[in-house]
Amino acid sequence: MKPVTAELGSWMREARKRTGVSQDRLARRMKVTKTQVQNWESGRSEPGAGNLLRFCEVTGADVSTAPFVPVGDIPGLSNSPDDLLQPVA
Repeated sequence: MKPVTAELGSWMREARKRTGVSQDRLARRMKVTKTQVQNWESGRSEPGAGNLLRFCEVTGADVSTAPFVPVGDIPGLSNSPDDLLQPVA
């Protein structure tokens, strides 16, 4: 597990808990599996940009507070393979 993945997973878990939504309910609202949510929160995997943005829509979390944001699929940001993860200032 990469430190970035673990930090992002912790951020996602805390954001979800603040809303009082279970992993199962979050997964249904995001149209992903509960296993995907568990893997993101545990740091076993990272959500893509689309799923991260959807997560923020569903939970009300501010994407700019995420420890690292994948930028490849976000319009207006770099799509370079060298910029897969960009620290948020």
